[in-house]
Amino acid sequence: MLALAFLAQLAITHVTVIDVANGHARSDVTVVIAQGHVVSVSNSPAPPGARVLNGAGKYVIPGLWDMHSHLQFDRYVRGVAFPQYIANGVTGLRDMDGDCDSACADQDTAYNPLHAATAAMVRQWKRDTLAPRIVAASNLLDGPHPLWPGSAAIATPEQGRAAVDTAIARGADFIKVYSGLSRASYLAIADESKRRGIPFVGHVPDSISIDDASAAGQLSIEHMYRFADVCSSRPGEIARAKGRALLIALNDAFNLEACRPIMRRLAERGTWVCPTLTVSAGVWLHQDTSVTHDSRQAMMAPADTAWWNSIRRRYAAIMTPGDVARNRSLFNHEIEMVGALYRAGVPLLIGTDVSNPWVYWGSSVHDELALFVRAGLTPLAALQAATIGPARFFHATDSLGTVAPGKVADLVVLDANPLDEIANTRRIHAVIVRGVLRDIK
Repeated sequence: MLALAFLAQLAITHVTVIDVANGHARSDVTVVIAQGHVVSVSNSPAPPGARVLNGAGKYVIPGLWDMHSHLQFDRYVRGVAFPQYIANGVTGLRDMDGDCDSACADQDTAYNPLHAATAAMVRQWKRDTLAPRIVAASNLLDGPHPLWPGSAAIATPEQGRAAVDTAIARGADFIKVYSGLSRASYLAIADESKRRGIPFVGHVPDSISIDDASAAGQLSIEHMYRFADVCSSRPGEIARAKGRALLIALNDAFNLEACRPIMRRLAERGTWVCPTLTVSAGVWLHQDTSVTHDSRQAMMAPADTAWWNSIRRRYAAIMTPGDVARNRSLFNHEIEMVGALYRAGVPLLIGTDVSNPWVYWGSSVHDELALFVRAGLTPLAALQAATIGPARFFHATDSLGTVAPGKVADLVVLDANPLDEIANTRRIHAVIVRGVLRDIK
Protein backbone atom coordinates (compact mmCIF):
# COMPACT_ATOMS: atom_id res chain seq x y z
CA MET A 1 0.00 0.00 0.00
CA LEU A 2 1.37 3.41 -0.92
CA ALA A 3 1.78 5.79 1.99
CA LEU A 4 1.36 9.46 1.12
CA ALA A 5 3.19 12.36 2.72
CA PHE A 6 2.27 15.90 1.72
CA LEU A 7 5.35 17.88 2.53
CA ALA A 8 6.34 21.49 2.62
CA GLN A 9 9.92 20.36 2.13
CA LEU A 10 11.56 17.01 1.51
CA ALA A 11 15.26 16.16 1.51
CA ILE A 12 16.72 12.97 0.07
CA THR A 13 20.10 12.69 1.78
CA HIS A 14 23.31 10.80 0.94
CA VAL A 15 21.85 9.66 -2.40
CA THR A 16 23.53 9.13 -5.77
CA VAL A 17 21.93 11.22 -8.53
CA ILE A 18 22.01 9.72 -12.02
CA ASP A 19 22.39 12.39 -14.71
CA VAL A 20 20.54 10.73 -17.58
CA ALA A 21 21.81 13.36 -20.02
CA ASN A 22 25.40 12.09 -19.83
CA GLY A 23 25.45 9.03 -17.58
CA HIS A 24 27.37 10.70 -14.77
CA ALA A 25 26.60 9.58 -11.23
CA ARG A 26 27.00 12.17 -8.48
CA SER A 27 27.26 10.43 -5.11
CA ASP A 28 26.48 11.42 -1.53
CA VAL A 29 24.36 14.47 -2.32
CA THR A 30 21.18 15.96 -0.88
CA VAL A 31 18.21 16.59 -3.15
CA VAL A 32 15.85 19.17 -1.66
CA ILE A 33 12.26 19.36 -2.91
CA ALA A 34 9.62 21.99 -2.17
CA GLN A 35 6.38 23.09 -3.82
CA GLY A 36 6.56 20.35 -6.41
CA HIS A 37 10.04 21.19 -7.71
CA VAL A 38 13.66 20.33 -7.05
CA VAL A 39 15.16 23.23 -5.10
CA SER A 40 18.76 22.10 -4.91
CA VAL A 41 21.13 19.21 -5.57
CA SER A 42 24.19 19.74 -3.40
CA ASN A 43 26.51 18.40 -0.74
CA SER A 44 24.75 20.46 1.93
CA PRO A 45 22.87 18.81 4.78
CA ALA A 46 19.10 18.67 4.88
CA PRO A 47 17.47 22.03 5.67
CA PRO A 48 16.07 22.43 9.21
CA GLY A 49 12.52 21.15 9.49
CA ALA A 50 12.58 19.15 6.26
CA ARG A 51 11.22 15.61 6.11
CA VAL A 52 14.29 13.43 5.48
CA LEU A 53 14.43 10.36 3.28
CA ASN A 54 17.73 8.57 3.85
CA GLY A 55 19.13 7.81 0.41
CA ALA A 56 22.35 6.12 1.50
CA GLY A 57 23.17 3.36 -0.96
CA LYS A 58 20.33 4.42 -3.23
CA TYR A 59 20.03 6.10 -6.63
CA VAL A 60 17.63 8.75 -7.86
CA ILE A 61 16.49 9.11 -11.47
CA PRO A 62 13.81 11.22 -13.16
CA GLY A 63 10.35 9.71 -13.26
CA LEU A 64 9.77 7.36 -16.19
CA TRP A 65 7.36 7.98 -19.07
CA ASP A 66 5.13 5.58 -20.96
CA MET A 67 5.00 7.30 -24.33
CA HIS A 68 2.29 5.05 -25.77
CA SER A 69 -0.54 4.50 -23.32
CA HIS A 70 -4.31 4.09 -23.69
CA LEU A 71 -6.52 5.18 -20.82
CA GLN A 72 -10.18 4.20 -20.49
CA PHE A 73 -12.91 4.74 -17.91
CA ASP A 74 -12.45 7.10 -14.99
CA ARG A 75 -13.16 4.63 -12.18
CA TYR A 76 -10.79 1.98 -13.55
CA VAL A 77 -8.05 4.44 -14.45
CA ARG A 78 -8.06 6.09 -11.01
CA GLY A 79 -8.47 2.85 -9.08
CA VAL A 80 -6.21 0.51 -11.04
CA ALA A 81 -4.09 2.10 -13.76
CA PHE A 82 -2.75 5.21 -12.02
CA PRO A 83 -1.69 3.42 -8.79
CA GLN A 84 0.19 0.79 -10.80
CA TYR A 85 1.90 3.43 -12.91
CA ILE A 86 3.07 5.33 -9.83
CA ALA A 87 4.15 2.20 -7.94
CA ASN A 88 6.34 1.33 -10.95
CA GLY A 89 7.95 4.78 -11.11
CA VAL A 90 6.01 5.91 -14.19
CA THR A 91 5.16 9.55 -13.54
CA GLY A 92 4.31 10.61 -17.10
CA LEU A 93 2.02 9.29 -19.85
CA ARG A 94 1.41 10.10 -23.47
CA ASP A 95 -2.22 9.09 -23.91
CA MET A 96 -2.54 8.01 -27.54
CA ASP A 97 -6.34 8.15 -27.78
CA GLY A 98 -7.20 11.04 -25.53
CA ASP A 99 -10.70 11.84 -26.75
CA CYS A 100 -13.43 9.38 -27.65
CA ASP A 101 -15.68 11.66 -29.70
CA SER A 102 -18.93 9.74 -29.27
CA ALA A 103 -21.08 8.14 -26.61
CA CYS A 104 -18.64 5.21 -26.30
CA ALA A 105 -16.91 6.58 -23.22
CA ASP A 106 -19.76 8.48 -21.59
CA GLN A 107 -20.57 5.73 -19.12
CA ASP A 108 -18.50 4.60 -16.17
CA THR A 109 -20.40 1.53 -15.08
CA ALA A 110 -18.72 -1.21 -17.11
CA TYR A 111 -15.18 -1.59 -18.38
CA ASN A 112 -14.67 -2.07 -22.11
CA PRO A 113 -11.05 -2.41 -23.29
CA LEU A 114 -11.96 -1.00 -26.73
CA HIS A 115 -13.19 2.32 -25.38
CA ALA A 116 -11.17 5.46 -24.84
CA ALA A 117 -11.67 8.38 -22.49
CA THR A 118 -13.47 11.60 -23.27
CA ALA A 119 -11.59 14.86 -23.45
CA ALA A 120 -13.41 15.98 -20.29
CA MET A 121 -12.12 12.94 -18.40
CA VAL A 122 -8.56 13.58 -19.55
CA ARG A 123 -8.74 17.22 -18.46
CA GLN A 124 -9.89 16.06 -15.03
CA TRP A 125 -7.04 13.55 -14.77
CA LYS A 126 -4.53 16.24 -15.68
CA ARG A 127 -5.61 18.21 -12.62
CA ASP A 128 -5.18 15.22 -10.29
CA THR A 129 -2.06 15.94 -8.25
CA LEU A 130 -1.52 12.24 -7.50
CA ALA A 131 -1.89 11.05 -11.09
CA PRO A 132 0.95 10.76 -13.59
CA ARG A 133 1.55 13.77 -15.76
CA ILE A 134 -0.53 13.37 -18.95
CA VAL A 135 -0.04 14.63 -22.50
CA ALA A 136 -3.07 13.57 -24.53
CA ALA A 137 -3.93 12.99 -28.17
CA SER A 138 -6.97 13.83 -30.17
CA ASN A 139 -9.28 10.99 -30.98
CA LEU A 140 -7.93 8.76 -33.74
CA LEU A 141 -8.11 10.37 -37.17
CA ASP A 142 -8.83 7.36 -39.34
CA GLY A 143 -10.23 6.61 -42.78
CA PRO A 144 -13.92 6.49 -43.72
CA HIS A 145 -14.42 3.13 -41.95
CA PRO A 146 -12.58 3.46 -38.60
CA LEU A 147 -11.32 0.43 -36.76
CA TRP A 148 -12.06 1.72 -33.23
CA PRO A 149 -15.14 3.32 -31.61
CA GLY A 150 -14.98 7.08 -31.21
CA SER A 151 -12.51 7.67 -34.05
CA ALA A 152 -13.00 10.44 -36.58
CA ALA A 153 -14.14 8.96 -39.90
CA ILE A 154 -12.35 10.93 -42.59
CA ALA A 155 -13.17 10.44 -46.26
CA THR A 156 -11.90 13.72 -47.74
CA PRO A 157 -9.05 16.19 -47.21
CA GLU A 158 -11.59 18.79 -46.07
CA GLN A 159 -12.84 16.46 -43.34
CA GLY A 160 -9.24 15.89 -42.30
CA ARG A 161 -8.58 19.60 -41.89
CA ALA A 162 -11.83 20.04 -39.97
CA ALA A 163 -10.91 17.15 -37.65
CA VAL A 164 -7.64 18.87 -36.76
CA ASP A 165 -9.47 22.11 -35.95
CA THR A 166 -12.04 20.23 -33.85
CA ALA A 167 -9.32 18.40 -31.92
CA ILE A 168 -7.60 21.68 -31.10
CA ALA A 169 -10.90 23.19 -29.95
CA ARG A 170 -11.45 20.16 -27.66
CA GLY A 171 -8.03 20.64 -26.04
CA ALA A 172 -5.88 17.96 -27.67
CA ASP A 173 -2.15 18.29 -27.09
CA PHE A 174 -1.36 16.60 -30.40
CA ILE A 175 -3.05 14.93 -33.37
CA LYS A 176 -3.12 11.11 -33.74
CA VAL A 177 -3.26 9.76 -37.30
CA TYR A 178 -4.29 6.19 -38.03
CA SER A 179 -3.87 3.45 -40.60
CA GLY A 180 -6.95 3.89 -42.81
CA LEU A 181 -6.35 7.46 -43.97
CA SER A 182 -6.08 8.07 -47.71
CA ARG A 183 -2.95 9.77 -48.95
CA ALA A 184 -4.83 12.99 -49.75
CA SER A 185 -6.52 13.11 -46.33
CA TYR A 186 -3.26 12.36 -44.53
CA LEU A 187 -1.40 15.14 -46.32
CA ALA A 188 -4.24 17.58 -45.59
CA ILE A 189 -4.07 16.67 -41.88
CA ALA A 190 -0.29 17.12 -41.94
CA ASP A 191 -0.63 20.52 -43.60
CA GLU A 192 -3.39 21.71 -41.27
CA SER A 193 -1.49 20.51 -38.19
CA LYS A 194 1.59 22.45 -39.25
CA ARG A 195 -0.53 25.51 -40.09
CA ARG A 196 -2.16 25.39 -36.65
CA GLY A 197 1.13 24.64 -34.86
CA ILE A 198 0.16 21.29 -33.31
CA PRO A 199 2.28 18.12 -33.60
CA PHE A 200 0.89 15.07 -35.36
CA VAL A 201 1.99 11.53 -34.59
CA GLY A 202 0.75 7.97 -34.91
CA HIS A 203 0.58 5.10 -37.33
CA VAL A 204 1.97 5.39 -40.82
CA PRO A 205 -1.20 4.95 -42.90
CA ASP A 206 -1.27 2.10 -45.39
CA SER A 207 -1.58 4.66 -48.21
CA ILE A 208 1.85 6.22 -47.69
CA SER A 209 5.42 5.17 -46.89
CA ILE A 210 7.49 5.71 -43.75
CA ASP A 211 9.70 8.02 -45.78
CA ASP A 212 6.69 10.07 -46.89
CA ALA A 213 5.37 10.36 -43.33
CA SER A 214 8.73 11.57 -42.07
CA ALA A 215 9.06 14.06 -44.92
CA ALA A 216 5.54 15.35 -44.19
CA GLY A 217 6.62 16.20 -40.64
CA GLN A 218 5.06 13.39 -38.61
CA LEU A 219 6.81 13.81 -35.27
CA SER A 220 6.70 10.19 -34.13
CA ILE A 221 6.03 6.83 -35.78
CA GLU A 222 4.33 4.27 -33.57
CA HIS A 223 5.11 0.53 -33.73
CA MET A 224 7.45 -1.42 -35.98
CA TYR A 225 5.10 -3.13 -38.41
CA ARG A 226 5.70 -0.73 -41.31
CA PHE A 227 9.44 -1.11 -40.85
CA ALA A 228 9.03 -4.81 -41.55
CA ASP A 229 7.56 -3.81 -44.92
CA VAL A 230 10.67 -1.86 -45.93
CA CYS A 231 13.33 -4.05 -44.31
CA SER A 232 12.88 -6.58 -47.08
CA SER A 233 14.92 -7.85 -49.98
CA ARG A 234 11.70 -8.52 -51.93
CA PRO A 235 9.40 -5.49 -51.44
CA GLY A 236 7.23 -6.34 -54.44
CA GLU A 237 6.39 -9.72 -52.97
CA ILE A 238 5.55 -8.10 -49.62
CA ALA A 239 3.15 -5.67 -51.29
CA ARG A 240 1.22 -8.50 -52.99
CA ALA A 241 1.10 -11.04 -50.16
CA LYS A 242 -1.76 -11.48 -47.68
CA GLY A 243 -2.38 -13.46 -44.50
CA ARG A 244 0.02 -16.28 -43.66
CA ALA A 245 1.79 -15.79 -47.00
CA LEU A 246 2.60 -12.22 -45.99
CA LEU A 247 4.08 -13.32 -42.66
CA ILE A 248 6.18 -15.96 -44.39
CA ALA A 249 7.42 -13.40 -46.92
CA LEU A 250 8.23 -10.83 -44.22
CA ASN A 251 10.26 -13.41 -42.34
CA ASP A 252 12.05 -14.99 -45.29
CA ALA A 253 12.88 -11.70 -47.04
CA PHE A 254 14.00 -9.79 -43.93
CA ASN A 255 17.05 -7.66 -44.76
CA LEU A 256 18.28 -4.81 -42.56
CA GLU A 257 20.42 -3.39 -45.34
CA ALA A 258 17.30 -2.58 -47.35
CA CYS A 259 15.98 -0.11 -44.76
CA ARG A 260 19.20 1.54 -43.61
CA PRO A 261 18.83 4.48 -46.09
CA ILE A 262 15.34 5.22 -44.74
CA MET A 263 16.59 5.00 -41.17
CA ARG A 264 19.32 7.51 -41.97
CA ARG A 265 16.72 9.91 -43.39
CA LEU A 266 14.58 9.56 -40.26
CA ALA A 267 17.62 10.48 -38.17
CA GLU A 268 18.41 13.48 -40.36
CA ARG A 269 14.83 14.77 -40.08
CA GLY A 270 14.57 14.11 -36.33
CA THR A 271 11.61 11.75 -36.70
CA TRP A 272 11.04 9.86 -33.45
CA VAL A 273 10.12 6.18 -33.30
CA CYS A 274 8.17 4.53 -30.47
CA PRO A 275 8.66 0.82 -31.19
CA THR A 276 6.27 -0.65 -28.55
CA LEU A 277 8.16 -3.93 -28.49
CA THR A 278 6.17 -5.04 -25.47
CA VAL A 279 2.93 -5.16 -27.43
CA SER A 280 4.79 -6.88 -30.27
CA ALA A 281 5.72 -9.64 -27.82
CA GLY A 282 2.02 -10.18 -27.23
CA VAL A 283 1.34 -10.20 -30.98
CA TRP A 284 4.12 -12.59 -31.99
CA LEU A 285 4.60 -14.70 -28.87
CA HIS A 286 0.99 -15.34 -27.84
CA GLN A 287 1.67 -19.10 -27.73
CA ASP A 288 4.67 -18.68 -25.42
CA THR A 289 3.71 -19.48 -21.83
CA SER A 290 6.43 -17.15 -20.50
CA VAL A 291 4.37 -14.32 -22.03
CA THR A 292 0.82 -15.54 -21.48
CA HIS A 293 1.13 -17.09 -18.00
CA ASP A 294 2.18 -13.96 -16.16
CA SER A 295 1.07 -13.33 -12.58
CA ARG A 296 0.52 -9.65 -13.45
CA GLN A 297 -2.71 -10.63 -15.18
CA ALA A 298 -4.31 -10.47 -11.74
CA MET A 299 -3.68 -6.71 -11.74
CA MET A 300 -5.67 -6.11 -14.93
CA ALA A 301 -9.41 -5.86 -15.49
CA PRO A 302 -11.08 -9.25 -16.06
CA ALA A 303 -12.45 -7.90 -19.35
CA ASP A 304 -8.87 -7.35 -20.47
CA THR A 305 -7.58 -10.79 -19.66
CA ALA A 306 -10.69 -12.54 -21.00
CA TRP A 307 -10.08 -10.79 -24.31
CA TRP A 308 -6.38 -11.66 -24.27
CA ASN A 309 -6.93 -15.33 -23.58
CA SER A 310 -9.65 -15.62 -26.20
CA ILE A 311 -7.07 -14.46 -28.74
CA ARG A 312 -4.56 -17.04 -27.50
CA ARG A 313 -7.09 -19.86 -27.71
CA ARG A 314 -8.30 -18.85 -31.17
CA TYR A 315 -4.82 -18.85 -32.63
CA ALA A 316 -3.77 -22.01 -30.79
CA ALA A 317 -6.45 -23.87 -32.74
CA ILE A 318 -4.98 -22.95 -36.12
CA MET A 319 -1.26 -22.38 -35.58
CA THR A 320 1.30 -24.99 -36.60
CA PRO A 321 4.72 -25.45 -34.94
CA GLY A 322 6.14 -23.73 -38.01
CA ASP A 323 3.89 -20.71 -37.39
CA VAL A 324 5.08 -20.47 -33.79
CA ALA A 325 8.74 -20.60 -34.85
CA ARG A 326 8.18 -18.04 -37.61
CA ASN A 327 6.43 -15.62 -35.26
CA ARG A 328 9.30 -15.86 -32.80
CA SER A 329 11.66 -15.01 -35.67
CA LEU A 330 9.50 -12.02 -36.68
CA PHE A 331 9.67 -10.70 -33.13
CA ASN A 332 13.45 -11.06 -33.13
CA HIS A 333 13.53 -9.11 -36.39
CA GLU A 334 11.67 -6.24 -34.71
CA ILE A 335 14.31 -6.21 -31.98
CA GLU A 336 17.04 -6.12 -34.64
CA MET A 337 15.32 -3.19 -36.35
CA VAL A 338 15.21 -1.23 -33.10
CA GLY A 339 18.93 -1.78 -32.69
CA ALA A 340 19.49 -0.56 -36.24
CA LEU A 341 17.38 2.55 -35.62
CA TYR A 342 19.47 3.30 -32.53
CA ARG A 343 22.75 2.87 -34.40
CA ALA A 344 21.45 5.10 -37.19
CA GLY A 345 20.81 7.89 -34.69
CA VAL A 346 17.00 7.78 -34.84
CA PRO A 347 15.57 9.14 -31.55
CA LEU A 348 13.61 6.45 -29.70
CA LEU A 349 10.85 6.54 -27.08
CA ILE A 350 9.74 3.98 -24.51
CA GLY A 351 6.07 3.10 -24.97
CA THR A 352 4.05 -0.02 -24.21
CA ASP A 353 0.60 0.23 -25.87
CA VAL A 354 -1.07 -0.89 -22.65
CA SER A 355 -3.75 -2.40 -22.31
CA ASN A 356 -3.24 -4.59 -25.34
CA PRO A 357 -2.68 -8.32 -24.74
CA TRP A 358 -0.03 -9.11 -22.14
CA VAL A 359 0.91 -5.50 -21.58
CA TYR A 360 0.58 -4.19 -18.02
CA TRP A 361 0.03 -0.82 -16.43
CA GLY A 362 3.36 0.60 -15.29
CA SER A 363 5.43 -2.56 -15.03
CA SER A 364 5.57 -3.07 -18.80
CA VAL A 365 7.66 0.10 -19.06
CA HIS A 366 10.40 -1.95 -17.39
CA ASP A 367 9.75 -4.78 -19.87
CA GLU A 368 10.24 -2.28 -22.70
CA LEU A 369 13.47 -0.96 -21.17
CA ALA A 370 14.82 -4.53 -21.02
CA LEU A 371 13.87 -5.14 -24.66
CA PHE A 372 15.69 -1.95 -25.70
CA VAL A 373 18.84 -3.24 -24.04
CA ARG A 374 18.33 -6.60 -25.72
CA ALA A 375 18.18 -4.67 -29.02
CA GLY A 376 21.65 -3.28 -28.38
CA LEU A 377 21.05 -0.04 -26.51
CA THR A 378 23.12 0.64 -23.43
CA PRO A 379 21.22 0.86 -20.14
CA LEU A 380 21.79 4.63 -20.27
CA ALA A 381 20.37 4.93 -23.80
CA ALA A 382 17.31 2.88 -22.82
CA LEU A 383 16.81 5.02 -19.71
CA GLN A 384 17.10 8.18 -21.81
CA ALA A 385 14.24 6.96 -24.01
CA ALA A 386 11.99 6.98 -20.93
CA THR A 387 13.22 10.20 -19.27
CA ILE A 388 15.11 12.94 -21.08
CA GLY A 389 13.93 11.66 -24.46
CA PRO A 390 10.29 12.50 -23.68
CA ALA A 391 11.40 15.87 -22.29
CA ARG A 392 13.15 16.62 -25.59
CA PHE A 393 10.18 15.30 -27.56
CA PHE A 394 7.87 17.72 -25.73
CA HIS A 395 10.40 20.59 -25.90
CA ALA A 396 10.22 20.62 -22.10
CA THR A 397 13.82 20.10 -20.99
CA ASP A 398 13.50 23.28 -18.91
CA SER A 399 11.14 21.43 -16.57
CA LEU A 400 11.43 17.68 -17.22
CA GLY A 401 13.91 14.90 -17.84
CA THR A 402 16.73 15.40 -15.31
CA VAL A 403 17.21 15.77 -11.57
CA ALA A 404 18.23 19.41 -11.30
CA PRO A 405 17.21 22.64 -9.57
CA GLY A 406 14.04 24.12 -11.04
CA LYS A 407 12.83 20.84 -12.56
CA VAL A 408 9.55 19.27 -11.52
CA ALA A 409 9.97 16.79 -8.70
CA ASP A 410 8.86 13.61 -10.48
CA LEU A 411 11.54 11.24 -9.22
CA VAL A 412 12.22 7.56 -8.58
CA VAL A 413 14.52 6.34 -5.80
CA LEU A 414 16.10 2.98 -6.63
CA ASP A 415 17.92 0.41 -4.51
CA ALA A 416 20.55 -0.23 -7.22
CA ASN A 417 22.25 1.56 -10.11
CA PRO A 418 20.25 1.28 -13.37
CA LEU A 419 23.37 2.07 -15.41
CA ASP A 420 24.92 -1.18 -14.19
CA GLU A 421 21.87 -3.28 -15.07
CA ILE A 422 18.63 -2.00 -16.60
CA ALA A 423 16.61 -4.44 -14.47
CA ASN A 424 17.53 -2.26 -11.50
CA THR A 425 14.80 0.20 -12.59
CA ARG A 426 12.41 -2.36 -11.07
CA ARG A 427 14.10 -2.09 -7.66
CA ILE A 428 12.02 0.87 -6.54
CA HIS A 429 12.38 2.21 -3.02
CA ALA A 430 10.20 5.31 -3.31
CA VAL A 431 8.44 7.46 -5.88
CA ILE A 432 7.96 11.21 -5.74
CA VAL A 433 5.14 12.65 -7.85
CA ARG A 434 4.84 16.44 -8.21
CA GLY A 435 6.85 16.75 -5.00
CA VAL A 436 4.71 14.27 -3.04
CA LEU A 437 6.54 11.31 -1.52
CA ARG A 438 4.85 7.98 -2.07
CA ASP A 439 6.78 5.37 -0.08
CA ILE A 440 6.38 1.82 -1.35
CA LYS A 441 8.53 0.07 1.27
